Amino acid sequence: MLKAAVQVFNAMVRAVNAMVQMINAMVEVLNAMVLMLNVLVQLLNTVVEMLNAVVQVINATVEMLNAIVQVLNATVRVLNAMVEVMNATVELLKGTV
Repeated sequence: MLKAAVQVFNAMVRAVNAMVQMINAMVEVLNAMVLMLNVLVQLLNTVVEMLNAVVQVINATVEMLNAIVQVLNATVRVLNAMVEVMNATVELLKGTV
């Protein structure tokens, strides 16, 4: 009777050990998944940094284009003023002829 109880107990210990090994294997799989997720997060962070750099370049380009537009607008104003002066000169010349 005692021998049978010891055998049952040993079988239970083996079953518990098998479960512990299975749990350890699962923990290893989960650790590997965590490592993979960390790599993915690092990759995504790198992509985000690259996109931020692209956005900064685009913003700088837009600022440059705005400055060029302002220069062109000022040039147009100067040219319009020159046209007005030329028109006034033509009117004066008409009066003298």
